[in-house]
Amino acid sequence: MADVLDAAREVHRTGIETVLVSMGGRGIILVGADERCHATPPAVKVINTIGAGDSAVAGFIYGQSKGLGLQKSLKFAVAAGTASTLQSGTALAHLEEVERLVAQVHIESV
Repeated sequence: MADVLDAAREVHRTGIETVLVSMGGRGIILVGADERCHATPPAVKVINTIGAGDSAVAGFIYGQSKGLGLQKSLKFAVAAGTASTLQSGTALAHLEEVERLVAQVHIESV
């Protein structure tokens, strides 16, 4: 994970305000001006990973659009990506499932 964090910090130094790096089932790294954290998803039985990354981006944007702050938005990102893995095919995650999973996302400072 250290190499991913180093890469995210390097991208942040180029002027990108908020950097998110998905590590698939290992979660997402966030690097911002005042925050560096790693969010890990809850353990689930993955059915399909198609669209999980796109769903994670959508979850982060949803959180930001609601004014939830970086860490809460990061939790929504991980929850949305996780929720999408519970669906077969290319089905979208449902907000109710995302909200249920948000409480199970663990965030730690790195």
